[in-house]
Amino acid sequence: SILVNNAGVGGEGLALDLSIEDWDRTFDVNVRGVFFAAQQAAKRMIASGVAERGDARIINIASIASHTVLPGLSAYCASKASVAMLTRGLAREWARRGVAVNAICPGYIETDINADWFKTEGGQKQMKAFPRRRLMEAGDLDAALLMLSGPAGRAITGTVITIDDGQSLPGGG
Repeated sequence: SILVNNAGVGGEGLALDLSIEDWDRTFDVNVRGVFFAAQQAAKRMIASGVAERGDARIINIASIASHTVLPGLSAYCASKASVAMLTRGLAREWARRGVAVNAICPGYIETDINADWFKTEGGQKQMKAFPRRRLMEAGDLDAALLMLSGPAGRAITGTVITIDDGQSLPGGG
């Protein structure tokens, strides 16, 4: 059994202006949602015997925001850093139960949500600052997802993998 645990809302706004409601919404979706989905999946994986066979995998989707400062996104960055550390904590706790927990930290991927931004002058400037001057595509995560969810990932748990086309490198965005 595999859970790809992908939840995220922006939490945009300067820290001095961020409301309690916006902070809570960001953490409710990005952290609480990820935790409780993982918890329910792990319970089912253990109860069904899948975990005992070594076939129980949870892959959380964090973000390069978990380890890169993104201006105006303090709540989002903090929530995704929480997902990365939660991944390691759950991996440690559930390893002996047979559940592997890992995370992927993607960079900017072209989506309907950000398409308009990257057409603007500011978005174009940001993209040109990326080392490879492009956005990623969702398929760029496929190899890591397949590795973590398949036989090649048998000995991988508690790992947080950055896949960002170099976007989080110093000077990369």
